[in-house]
This record gives sequence, C-alpha cells and structure tokens, in this order.
Amino acid sequence: MKKTISIFVALGVALSVSAMHNTYTVSGPVDTRDYILTVTSPYGTVSNPESGVSTNSWHSMVYSSVSGSPEYEPSGTTLHSLAGFSGEGTDPASGSGTAWVKLTNVTSTLTWDWSTLHWITWAVSGLGEIQPVNMAYSGNGAWCAENDSHHLRAVPQYGWLLTGWSGGYTTGPGATDIYFVPTAPTNILASFSDDPDGDGLKNVDEWESGADPWLVDTDSDGFNDAFEFAQGLSPTRDSSAFLTHIQDNPETYGLYPSNAVLDVALGEMLMDVAGTEATLSLQLETSDDLQSWSNAGPAQVWSWTVDGDKQFFRVKSSK
Repeated sequence: MKKTISIFVALGVALSVSAMHNTYTVSGPVDTRDYILTVTSPYGTVSNPESGVSTNSWHSMVYSSVSGSPEYEPSGTTLHSLAGFSGEGTDPASGSGTAWVKLTNVTSTLTWDWSTLHWITWAVSGLGEIQPVNMAYSGNGAWCAENDSHHLRAVPQYGWLLTGWSGGYTTGPGATDIYFVPTAPTNILASFSDDPDGDGLKNVDEWESGADPWLVDTDSDGFNDAFEFAQGLSPTRDSSAFLTHIQDNPETYGLYPSNAVLDVALGEMLMDVAGTEATLSLQLETSDDLQSWSNAGPAQVWSWTVDGDKQFFRVKSSK
C-alpha cells in the first residue's frame, strides 16, 4: 500500500507600513491694538507699573503692588490702610495684596482702595465705666473705621446714674448704649452722678424711699425730697397739708403775716433815745429793678419826750 505524504509550505510575506503624521494649523485674529491701563491710588507708592497710564499688548498680564500702608495723617490720629484693588477690564476684577491681572478691555482701570480710620478715645465723669462692644481697642481708645458703626456701653457703679454722653456724640440720660459713625478723631465722655436732680438726696436714699432721683420734688407737694427724707416724711406722699396748717396758724408757730413786716434794715429806720428825748428817722427809697435803691427825697424825722422807765413804740401805716 502506498502512502501519500502531503507537504505544506508556508510562505511569509513581510509588509512594510510607513507611519504618516498630519499637522493641523488653526488660524485666528490677533488684536494688535494698544491696551491702555490706568492705575490710581490715593495713598502709598504704586510700582510695576507706577500710578498713571501705561500701554500694554493684547491679553497682557500686569503686575502691580503698593507700599506705604498704613499711612498716617500729620495729626497721628487718622490713618489710611490698604484694603485691596478693584478693576474694570481686568481679570480678576478685584482682590487683595499684589494685583496680578490680565487686561481684557482696550481701556482698563486698576484702582487701589484704602480705608480711613480715626482714633476715638473715651473717658468718664463720676463713677462708672465705658465698655466697648465688639471692638478691638487699646486702653481707652480704638481705631474706628470711617463710615462704619461702632458701639459703646456705659455702666455706672452702684449708687450712680448715667446723665448722658457728650463730646463728639451727645445724648440724654436714657442712652446707656450709643452707636456712632466716626468722621473725625474725637473724645467721647460718659457722665455719671449720684444726685442727678441736685436736690441733695443721694440716689441710694432716693431708691430707699421710693423717690424719683430725676425729680427734686417727687410728689409735687412743695417740699424738697431731701427735706422730707431728713424730717422722716415720705418724698412720695403729699405733705402739703402740713404747710397749709402752719400758714393757717401763724400765731402758734410764731409767724407774721406777709403784710406785717415788709422790710426793716439798719439805715432805713433809725430810732435813737438820748436822756428823755426819742428820735425816729425814716428814709423813703426808690428802685427801678428792686436791686439798686436811691433816696426818694429827704428823711422824715420825729422827736418826742419819753416818760417813765419803760415804753413801747411801733410804726404803722395811717391807711
């Protein structure tokens, strides 16, 4: 039996492929105009560029910085502090610290912004204290930003009352807290009193007796609160009945009615006794203002003989 042998021959074909690279080009407009940047700052020294106008190319990146913050006024009580920058036609449009911006407008501005602060001091008259509220302060003073609201509170010691604020900001006694917006350096004074109505009765005694420390005569009875308190009377209870009783009984209390004695003073009426002769001299005076007086003619003189060891005389109107 014959065997058939099959032989397969594999022929390899090598193919060479060359890689091809394609280059794509994108074209667009380029702005060849001058880009104008104006930099301003009211205080400090600006650099890179300096304050003023500079010319730059399209989409330029501009670096700017300011030195000299804070800047003090000659008085030393007003200062200006760098707050940051704001721009128009710049990216970013605002920021703090150094400005590193791209110009996006043909005409752009970069403005350095500053805040103004005034040195505000405070003091007290009487016994009490001033407490700053939500304020950074040193001793009895603080740098307060202009156009911002600031808050002080008056706290009296026991027995004292706030009678008001004065100085740069004036209020009445009811304003324990004041809110102020400074426009200049100033000193603020809080005044405290232990006798705000001036009636001579201290606040602690007014409170003890129920009297009003702001009123001289709490019950309006004609008697001073201090007088009533000293006499054991109540400053809150009408005591005018006592006055009426005394006026209605002048003899009991050794009083003279208002028409009994007008004005007796040495030099206006003079009685002299020499031996048995008595002399009475009366001088009529006149005044336009009840302050300055002058003689209204010559004095009137009467003389008579005094008999006996004891005699009494009086002068009365003939009408």
